[in-house]
Amino acid sequence: MEPQQRQRTVGVAAVVAALAAVSLFWMVYFAYRHPPTAPTTTSALSSKELIDELNTIKVPVGAKKVVSPAAIPSNDPKNHAVVAAYLANSECKDIAEHYKEEFARHGFVNRPLRSDAHKKLEYGAFFCGHGVSAQLGCISQPEGHLYMIQLRSQDDTCAD
Repeated sequence: MEPQQRQRTVGVAAVVAALAAVSLFWMVYFAYRHPPTAPTTTSALSSKELIDELNTIKVPVGAKKVVSPAAIPSNDPKNHAVVAAYLANSECKDIAEHYKEEFARHGFVNRPLRSDAHKKLEYGAFFCGHGVSAQLGCISQPEGHLYMIQLRSQDDTCAD
C-alpha cells in the first residue's frame, strides 16, 4: 500500500473509532442518567374523598336525595366505598342517560355490566375513572323511580 492511501485508511478508521466511542459514551450516559421508572399508581381515595367526588356529580332535574352520600364499612383499608340514594319522577333510562353524560364530564368511561349484575334492577350502569368505579342502579317504586349510586376506590374491575 502506498503511504498516502495508508494514511487515508488510518484516518477513516480513526474517524469511525471516534464516532463509535462518542456513540457509546452517549448511550451509557443516557442509560444511567435517565433510568426507566416504574409507572406511577394512584393511591386509593378515602371515604371522604369519594363522598366529595359523589357530591360533585349533578343529579337530574327534579331528583330528590333520599340518602345522603355515606361510607360503606369495609375491612380493607385500601378499598373504600360510598353510596347515595335518590328518588326521581324521570324514567330509569332517562336517569341513566343523564349520568352517562355527567360521569363522562368527570373523566369516567361507561363500561358494560356483567350479565349477572343488577338482575332485580330495572336499569343499571357501570363507569370507571381515575381508579374509581361508579355503579348506578334504578328500580320503579310507587312514589317514582328510586336509584342508587355507589362509588368504590381501587376496584379491580376497572383495571386496564
